[in-house]
This record gives sequence, C-alpha cells and structure tokens, in this order.
Amino acid sequence: VVTTYGYDAGMLETTDYSDSTPDVTQTYDNFGRPVETSNGIAKTTYAYDAVTLVLNTETVFYDIDGDSTYELIRVIDRKLTTNSPNNSFP
Repeated sequence: VVTTYGYDAGMLETTDYSDSTPDVTQTYDNFGRPVETSNGIAKTTYAYDAVTLVLNTETVFYDIDGDSTYELIRVIDRKLTTNSPNNSFP
C-alpha cells in the first residue's frame, strides 16, 4: 500500500491510500485546530469553547451501511473540569 499525504500551508489535509482503504480529509480552523476529519465511513467534528479555545465536544458520525446517512452518532464531552475551593464537592 502506498500512502500519499497532501498538505496546505503545512497542515495535513488529505491522506490517500493506493488500495481500497478509505481516503481521509481534514479541515482546520484559523487557529490550526482540527474542525473535521472524514473518511467516507466516519466523520468527526470538533467544537471549541469561544472564550478558552479549549476543545468542548467531539462528535463522531458513522455511516455503517455506506448509504450516506449516519446510522450512529456519538458525542464525547471534552470539557475541562476542575475542582477548586469555589468549585468543590461538599
């Protein structure tokens, strides 16, 4: 298998496989953070906090049967939580 990588302004945008492995595309925001990664079977989107710029959620969409409809969606909470004197358990 030959793998070819495509870059734009130093950012990895495409990964192309010479066999039947699904190709991967990636998009980024203006801060260089990933916004979407897709391979035609699954797509992952990333949402960031507008104030802290930290990753809030990662959503994975699965097209299990290849009909371009997502049969399974998984939302992963990536919010940073901390315990401090003002934010502690009783």
